[in-house]
Amino acid sequence: WKNTFLRVSQQAGPVRLGGFGYLCNTRMSSADNTEAPDKLFDNRHYYWGIDGTADFSDRVQLNAQYLERYDENPDFLAKKPDDDTKTTGGLVELVWLIRGEMGRPFVTLLYNHVESDYEGLDHRSMTAGFSYLLRRNFRLLAEATYEAEREDYGFTAGASTAF
Repeated sequence: WKNTFLRVSQQAGPVRLGGFGYLCNTRMSSADNTEAPDKLFDNRHYYWGIDGTADFSDRVQLNAQYLERYDENPDFLAKKPDDDTKTTGGLVELVWLIRGEMGRPFVTLLYNHVESDYEGLDHRSMTAGFSYLLRRNFRLLAEATYEAEREDYGFTAGASTAF
């Protein structure tokens, strides 16, 4: 099975707009197939979406993305459903570089939203984060997240690094 992904993006001044698409075929055994448990079933699915970034100054950037996904047979059933399963989602992120591009502290605000025909995938969350770059590849961070479906708060603090 071959997967195909295409992404295009174009910068025009302080704004960058892009689009992407992904086509995939997955083969897996089915949980509802008790007569021939070794038989494999297909799920063709594809994504498409758009995204954009706007730089309002050397300190403030806004990012946004919208995505749709369609699945023919997400549960790999022996009898495929009549209709595709549709999932849509998106995010909006605001980044504030407190001291500009070369500064060390920055704040992020993030909103995520997912709606799906597939039960249990709906999701809405809001996150506020603060990060401080100790070095180019070492960052301290703290985040607070509110998840609307569960009406629950989460907190994260730590360090992120790469070598």
